[in-house]
Amino acid sequence: MEGQLREANSARAAFESAKARMEQEAALMQQHNDWLRAELTKKSEELLGARKVRLARCREYPAVTLLQSATCRWMYYNAKTLEE
Repeated sequence: MEGQLREANSARAAFESAKARMEQEAALMQQHNDWLRAELTKKSEELLGARKVRLARCREYPAVTLLQSATCRWMYYNAKTLEE
């Protein structure tokens, strides 16, 4: 009977230890996900800002070469899509 009690206590201790490790791992994963989400948001905002600047430059110079004009059109429509 005493052996079964020790075995049950040992199993409970192992379970509690595994549970604590999993909770710690979940917390670390959540922190990492939050950091990744913040980085993605920051980079997306920077990219959108850069595209808006380039689009404004394209609008400033209407007499651009054909290639630049095509690039400006692509950026204009791409920027509009990102803003929506």
